[in-house]
Amino acid sequence: MQGDWYLEQAVFDTLRFYSLFEMPLTKVQIWRSLVVARDDSGQRWHGHQAPSLQDVAETLSNSAMLKKKVGILWGYYWLRSAVHKEGPGGEEEKQEAIRYVRQRLTRHALAQQKWKIARRVGWWFDLVPLVRMVGGSGSLAWFNTSWSSDVDLFVVARRGRIWTARALLLLISQLSGRRRKYWDEISPDNICLNHYITEDALLMNRAVRNLYMAQQYTAMVPLIGLDVFGRWWEANQMWLRQYVIYPERPLIKSRLFIQERVWRQRIKELLENWLLELPGDLIERTLRWWQLRAIKKHEGRRGRLVNDRLHDRVVLSEDELAFHPNTKVPLILRKYYEEEGQRTLL
Repeated sequence: MQGDWYLEQAVFDTLRFYSLFEMPLTKVQIWRSLVVARDDSGQRWHGHQAPSLQDVAETLSNSAMLKKKVGILWGYYWLRSAVHKEGPGGEEEKQEAIRYVRQRLTRHALAQQKWKIARRVGWWFDLVPLVRMVGGSGSLAWFNTSWSSDVDLFVVARRGRIWTARALLLLISQLSGRRRKYWDEISPDNICLNHYITEDALLMNRAVRNLYMAQQYTAMVPLIGLDVFGRWWEANQMWLRQYVIYPERPLIKSRLFIQERVWRQRIKELLENWLLELPGDLIERTLRWWQLRAIKKHEGRRGRLVNDRLHDRVVLSEDELAFHPNTKVPLILRKYYEEEGQRTLL
């Protein structure tokens, strides 16, 4: 690393980023999510050697500047300015800090319940042919969900069959009673399948290479398709490390991973072999036409066309399907960088 200043700045920027989501962090979470800081010349860290957890812990304990700006309660750290806008306020600040951390604990508990939903539906997704990987993303991956949060899932599909894979996943979601509809403003506990890519296009589009998405992707948890997740992870290392400093970690199954079963894989292979033959080409074209027609119809209900609003990101291609109407990502990033004058500890 580039000295004590650099790690202090990285810790500070990490807490500042997550304060936008009212999300205090533990030492381990800070260590795994360090924002790439910049010095006064604008130079960024491009190395591969992350600080140790002990380095982060010592910085939090010993930095006089961080002690002024960072609060701690029950093992969680946050920026004091994010909790008490007018600076340290004695008992009042303490009560606000308790509320802040309790909210975080409540959201973590809610996320546990939403992960159970993801795993139940994911068990059926593991039977779906042409699906190579499914991972939990969004606030679900951060374990920071509110009661109204849906269950965001990221999908990797077989090349040349992205529309068929999407149709089958939507069907399973519908049958399970957990499908989020396109026009729903909020959809608590329902499955939101809003981003698909194909196995031959694992490098993420330049449009999503930013700090917000880097933090989301480095937290993503695979439910099925660990080997494909590993290939996706390797394909995106170069740009992810431009935004987040994270330690190397082995590719292992988490407790949330859905255990593979031979009989399920056999069923999946039989269905997939049929869908890769000539009938599969016709099915793919038909499902593509039907879904595009439905998407245009839904957009019409919302009173606008695809991509006619500043913050829409709707992509309909043969290697990526993205459905993020009126996404908040640009606004969040703008708010983060508008505070650039506050980013320095000095």
